[in-house]
Amino acid sequence: MSVHYTEQSARPLAPVQAAPFHQWAFPDGTLWTQFFRQGAGYLLRFPDLADFEVSADGTTAQGYPAPGVTSPTVEHLYLNQVLPLALSRQGKLVLHGSAVDIGGQGVAFLGESGRGKSTLAASFATEGTRFLPTMACCWNGWAMPA
Repeated sequence: MSVHYTEQSARPLAPVQAAPFHQWAFPDGTLWTQFFRQGAGYLLRFPDLADFEVSADGTTAQGYPAPGVTSPTVEHLYLNQVLPLALSRQGKLVLHGSAVDIGGQGVAFLGESGRGKSTLAASFATEGTRFLPTMACCWNGWAMPA
């Protein structure tokens, strides 16, 4: 399965009548993301950056940047924050992590935010190992080497 994504024209982030059912904040309390139910789908709000509407089944998503927010910023939010959610709605197991290439094999470091996954992967990279820039790994099952 895949996600059909469209970035729409910039628009002001309109007030939402309902309370979010979930939200993420940084350790200092700064709000990062709010999650709302919207019809049969979801609205993800990144304050002052963008809104994303995601269908209930995760097959479609639309991004609405706030005025003045660049397309690369919206694309980054989509790839690292919204796409993993959409894939999980399709029944995919999406894990938060970083990865490196060791001998032609991807090795992933998984865990909660702030636990050092990127730092560990970067330490491998400083020793010459190729860093695989990713924030989410989609599990496709076990593969046994030949």
